[in-house]
Amino acid sequence: MKFDYGFFEETLHSLRRLRAYSIDKSYLLDAPGLVFPEMELQGIPRVVEGGEDDPSQVIETRSYARTPGSELAKLESTLLNSIPEDFLEFHRLYDEALLTTQTYPIHLWNEARILEEIEMWRDNYTYPLRFFRFADYWDNYGFYYGLWQAEPGGGEWRVVICHHSIRDDDLDHGREDEYILAPSFYEWLKDFIARDGIPDPYQEIGPEGGYLDPV
Repeated sequence: MKFDYGFFEETLHSLRRLRAYSIDKSYLLDAPGLVFPEMELQGIPRVVEGGEDDPSQVIETRSYARTPGSELAKLESTLLNSIPEDFLEFHRLYDEALLTTQTYPIHLWNEARILEEIEMWRDNYTYPLRFFRFADYWDNYGFYYGLWQAEPGGGEWRVVICHHSIRDDDLDHGREDEYILAPSFYEWLKDFIARDGIPDPYQEIGPEGGYLDPV
């Protein structure tokens, strides 16, 4: 099955203006250059309204991604498990991404970053892994996004929200419903973009607006 990520590609080319407040300005202005130092950003993101001392500024920005991606072969061999096809299809197109919505930017990690996190605890498990983290709120630690396969040896990989301490089988003890966000990576990403990141209960943002207000 081929997954159409045209809705994500559109966010890479569609400029938008967001009003940011206090420290939140740095998340919009600094993140793209720090995540993608090699990219020609052509003056985006940029402040289009308000000075440095103003309590709020209007910033023109978009989402960002590095291309091309890869087949995630090393990740699959480390997991000793098959990667879900929708996640693999995304990473064939994009190596790494920064998703800009009304909540804090979501940093979708590249394969090296995913592996770096797994390898801190992989040696504790000899069997195929059914969980890995793939994203976080950029420079705003506490919550991470992961993929979790409920059934050993097969089945759906669901998107979960989790803390750094969660390991492979920690979601197998009757509390998984507290963590599950979507039945698949594709459905999670499509829904997240469609609702512009809000509501976001993990950053205490309600449906009335986010940290970043559209202008």
